[in-house]
Amino acid sequence: PEYMRVYNRIMCLESFHALAHQQSLLQLFDTLFGEPTLVHARNIARVIFPRNTKYTTPAHQDYIHIQGTEETWTAWFPLGDCSKELGSLAILPRSHVFGILPTHTAYGAGGQGVDTDHLGLEWAAADFALGDVVVFHSLNVHKGLPNLTEDRIRLSCDFRYQPVSHPVVRSSFEPHHAQLRWEDVYAGWKSDRYQYYWRDLPLKWAEWSSQYHAKA
Repeated sequence: PEYMRVYNRIMCLESFHALAHQQSLLQLFDTLFGEPTLVHARNIARVIFPRNTKYTTPAHQDYIHIQGTEETWTAWFPLGDCSKELGSLAILPRSHVFGILPTHTAYGAGGQGVDTDHLGLEWAAADFALGDVVVFHSLNVHKGLPNLTEDRIRLSCDFRYQPVSHPVVRSSFEPHHAQLRWEDVYAGWKSDRYQYYWRDLPLKWAEWSSQYHAKA
């Protein structure tokens, strides 16, 4: 499909992957973790089209998709000014304290959603500007807002970070959607600085499990 051809071109951008290694972000997470930060290689771009609200990203927790350690954090970036009308991010504050929530199948990215009405919490959302970053824990419930514009695409990206000493699953070091090999992604890059950077690290590998995923 045309969407995946465009998406795979994004996945091959050296600048896209280098953005996840910004020193200001690494310093933030080093301080938060109290140890060196492990940057996940499975960087994700979100391309949200207008007039397609059925597939708006549902309320969910990142942990069920990432696994490894619950102390994985996401940094969400809008790649341009992003209003609520365009489909910005909504967060459910303090939802991480409820642990891993039961899931159900849903439309939208990830295909898994959670119910939140029983938590008694209120959603927080805002208009974001280019350069803003939202950082949240893997158990924090969040969702995308529907893109209600007529002709604008919402672009954003998700980068993931964790303490280097914590366990991690191997899929966190595979290209998103697994349609490309790293050899394909790296072809044409000008530098090898961010290529296979995890291979020399003493990582603790964990197994990924489908136990948290509801079946259709």
